[in-house]
Amino acid sequence: MKQATRAILLLIFSMNIQIHATQDLDLSALLAIVVETGTFLEIDPDLIPASVVNIDRERIESANARDLRGLLEIYVPSYQSLFNRWNGWLMSMNGVTADVNSKILVLIDGREVTSQSRDGAVGLLTSIDLNFIERVEVLEGNAGFVYGAGAIGGVINIIPKRDIDSKGSVLYSLGAYREDQFDQRASFLFSQSIGDVDMSGGFSYRHSDGVGRNHSYIAGLDGWGGDIDWEPIFPKEARPAQGSFGRIPGNYHTYLNFSLNEWNWYTHFSREVITASGAFVLDPFPIMNGAWNLDEVRDLYSDDYYGPSNPYFDYWHLTEAWGSSNRMYVYDMLMSSLERTLSFDNFDVELLVSYANYNNTVDAEDFTDIGLYGYPEYDTSEISGEQSLAFKSAVTGSIGDDLLHYAYGYQHRTDFIGTGLAGENSIDQSDKKVFADTTFFSNALFAEGLYKLTDQIRLHGGVRVDHHSAVGASLSPKTAFIYSPAEDHYFHLIYQQATNNPTAEASTGSYYVKNDDNVLQEEDFFQNPDREPDANTTVLPGVSQDALEDMDPEVARQLVLMTNNSWGDLSVRNIFSYNMMDGLFMWDSDTYKTIATEGQYNYVLNNTIVEYDIPRAGLSLGVSHNFNRIVNTDISDGNTVVERRRYDRDDEENPWYDNIGTDDDPYYIPVWNTGEYDTTVVNAIQNTITQDGTYFLNTSPHLTKLYADYQMNDIVSFHLNSQLYWKRMLGRKDIYDDPQGTGATWFDPYDRDVSMGYRKSTWDVERKLSARLNVGVHFDIPFTQVDLISSGRVSLMGDNILGHRWTDNYDRWDRNTAIPYYMSSPGDGGLFRAEQAMFRGTIRLDF
Repeated sequence: MKQATRAILLLIFSMNIQIHATQDLDLSALLAIVVETGTFLEIDPDLIPASVVNIDRERIESANARDLRGLLEIYVPSYQSLFNRWNGWLMSMNGVTADVNSKILVLIDGREVTSQSRDGAVGLLTSIDLNFIERVEVLEGNAGFVYGAGAIGGVINIIPKRDIDSKGSVLYSLGAYREDQFDQRASFLFSQSIGDVDMSGGFSYRHSDGVGRNHSYIAGLDGWGGDIDWEPIFPKEARPAQGSFGRIPGNYHTYLNFSLNEWNWYTHFSREVITASGAFVLDPFPIMNGAWNLDEVRDLYSDDYYGPSNPYFDYWHLTEAWGSSNRMYVYDMLMSSLERTLSFDNFDVELLVSYANYNNTVDAEDFTDIGLYGYPEYDTSEISGEQSLAFKSAVTGSIGDDLLHYAYGYQHRTDFIGTGLAGENSIDQSDKKVFADTTFFSNALFAEGLYKLTDQIRLHGGVRVDHHSAVGASLSPKTAFIYSPAEDHYFHLIYQQATNNPTAEASTGSYYVKNDDNVLQEEDFFQNPDREPDANTTVLPGVSQDALEDMDPEVARQLVLMTNNSWGDLSVRNIFSYNMMDGLFMWDSDTYKTIATEGQYNYVLNNTIVEYDIPRAGLSLGVSHNFNRIVNTDISDGNTVVERRRYDRDDEENPWYDNIGTDDDPYYIPVWNTGEYDTTVVNAIQNTITQDGTYFLNTSPHLTKLYADYQMNDIVSFHLNSQLYWKRMLGRKDIYDDPQGTGATWFDPYDRDVSMGYRKSTWDVERKLSARLNVGVHFDIPFTQVDLISSGRVSLMGDNILGHRWTDNYDRWDRNTAIPYYMSSPGDGGLFRAEQAMFRGTIRLDF
């Protein structure tokens, strides 16, 4: 008792002299050996009650993936990628997917780098240089106890290089999708010791032309274009996209690390640029086009391929994107942290303080860079940011001979939302703000313990209490029973709970629901009040501040049975979980705000991982399989009935809108001319999770991953990995198979085959296997005769070689390139021909 009291007093005193910063766990103390993601305790990794995948430096070098996204797709059993044309790459893990990356936490060396304004974890998936990473630790599943709000899908912890074997290195990578479509990366690392100070750092730059403007296609429903009547006036094959999918005008990543005795200071800056033009359907006519100037378009583009002589001219004339198709997302992030561990006889005190600054910009891609001329030029449409200060102070220790391991502590984070690195918060360079200038305060107390009941049985338990200034208090308990009948054999039974808080946009309202003075529109309104309404103008419902503030956190509960068994060089792990999700957040496109809906959905998920090393043969093999299924879920429980005012647009005596401005400066408002309401039903579960109550809309029900390494001799080694998506979009099959019911434009009702049904352009991703295959060979060169260079590596890679059109049966190969568009309604059925084959060479020289 005296020992615990002394530790608490020391913890309180330590907060006054130095602070440790993170919303999450720091792993640097045991960098080379112990995996600590998933616990505050310093214990054997086999005892950690969590499903953790450790991608170490050896695996990073063997896989030689293009970026972090590719690396996660190789080794993390449940990880899948999606794309949202309105903000970029999305992560899906443990069955959790959303329209923004706000349900999976990303950390750098234990410090959370997930923004609280809107987009969550952005800015690292394609920009961070894998040559700068020591390892990546991924926790699949609920992780709220250790990491707090936002970790309902999992945690990705990126551990940067600190100890570099050589004085430094340079790296250059050149890949090509095809002639004149290159992907290039160049970087350098350095390491230097001056007295007791060890320092290391690096700089990286990446530029990619993408898959090519004439090679980007959108299958399924393109999600854009005019209203199509049920007539065969539109192309049924995959439609060409406006730009080049995957084009990167320039990503940057740099870091610097200093270590002195027990102190460590780390700073990171990255810029990630994501272009969206490869995800928008082609607008073939540079001028603004619509029904009002059809004759003008006919005259100007009479000789154009998509002009009047094209059988689908009436369709292409309606694909005007109004400036959206050149959207370009620029995510800047600066993070700096200072940490220290104080060691005492029986316990340690971990201290860390950190600062992060984010800048999110919606800019405009220069179409002339990809050979498109004459299109209107647009300026930056959004620029905003966020700054955060965080700290953590934690006591970890043990009592007796492995009898009790304990940890307790306090965490804090303050987020200043509105302005970031650029110092701006603006829509279209006006006084209108992207987000309300808001400050969030988060505080947490936690305690964790692992008690050795017998040599075979251990009991684990912990609790975390978070308080967030926007939603109040939330509880994240965790308990586990651990049984080890023999060495290298472990069984875990775990129960845990996590929450997810609404973002600043959700809790204060998006700019769509505010006027030019940044005041909430509490009465019904028009999105563009300066334009006179017509029959197609949407009336947006008013939003009250009370409604925004009355949002409770999402709650995720999880029951897990995990086994880990090893027999010599063979290891087999299995993780089965029953997951319960309640109070889902969704973006409602009808009201332009985030809403929390009624109802709960449940699902089971199973990950099996088998790994086998044969050291004498130089062979290492691995295979994982992810299975998921919706269970015990009544979709109708998710129905939320919403009342909205009814407007009679045909009532000439009582007009349904009025101009309260002037003729020269109009300002139109709706006039409720009926006094009656319409009721609509919103169901987030059906729109974003499952249509049929069995399969997920956005994830593959079965996903197999294979990876193998073969060391032929001291110089030559081989690597292979593959991802097999079994009926990847099976959850969308009912939508894809119901052409008239969904108004889908990927069917031709006049082209019906008895055996195949309506002809579709979905590449059969809902019915057949989609496969990725990456292969590589590495040559390690000793450079014994060169004084300056100590060693080097040359790698040749074939990325997704099954994503090239090797034969005329395009559907077969295009299916292997498919990246799904995140589905938030039955109309979001698009697929992007994105993961096309690339051949790539890399050279690295160590000094």
